[in-house]
Amino acid sequence: MAVSEPPIDDAPEMDAVVGRVKWFDATRGFGFVVSDALDGDILVHFSVLREHGRRSLPEGGLIECVPMRPDRGLQAKKIISIDVGPAV
Repeated sequence: MAVSEPPIDDAPEMDAVVGRVKWFDATRGFGFVVSDALDGDILVHFSVLREHGRRSLPEGGLIECVPMRPDRGLQAKKIISIDVGPAV
């Protein structure tokens, strides 16, 4: 019997980090953030933006997020703050 992959919500949370939006595709509903605190890009799915009344992020914007590391790489579990002031 094959073991199924645990749900993403079961991945352990990491300390909050600040990162800059590399790109976000509103049509596809996801994008990536780069943080100096971590190696690798952080996937941001539009579903974690709902709490902030958003469906997308502008390139260059700053976000503070709580990342997690499921099997497929870094992913934002929660967005703490969004600063669109430095966006392109």
